[in-house]
Amino acid sequence: MEGRLNQLVQSLKENSVDSVFITSKENVFYFTNLYAEAHERLIGAYFDQKGNQVLIVPALEKEDVKNAGWKGDTITYFDHEDPWEKLTSYIKDVGQPESLAIEKENLNVIRFEAISKLLHGTTIVDGQLMLNQLRLIKDQKEMGTLKEAAQFADFAIETALKHIQEGQ
Repeated sequence: MEGRLNQLVQSLKENSVDSVFITSKENVFYFTNLYAEAHERLIGAYFDQKGNQVLIVPALEKEDVKNAGWKGDTITYFDHEDPWEKLTSYIKDVGQPESLAIEKENLNVIRFEAISKLLHGTTIVDGQLMLNQLRLIKDQKEMGTLKEAAQFADFAIETALKHIQEGQ
């Protein structure tokens, strides 16, 4: 996990972006090891070039964050609280970035407007391509998982072919 986060920070530097806010469950999982179905609730991960990293999750996900092995900061919120205010308060405490990458394909308009309003003065850019490029190169563990998945798929097809008959 630490290697992925180091690559993310390096990518921020190479792309001249101060920070990134990740909200897709796939990318949150990839960079934090937290898999959660928040439905309409906000779950996101914020990273900046200075090494600040925080997960924002509903309070009911707090145990899942611990079980995921997350080592960064965690912000939790209850349904009656505004998660955007809590997140932007954290960001302003660690230093408001000049630029923030987001996943435009994943962030809805209401959430985009909330973060734009609360981080007034921060330039928001699309970070989708940057994040996708980081995920293209697989580490040894990922390669092993892909090979194992391919073996299971091969086994399933072989088994099906052995039992399939005309008319079935």
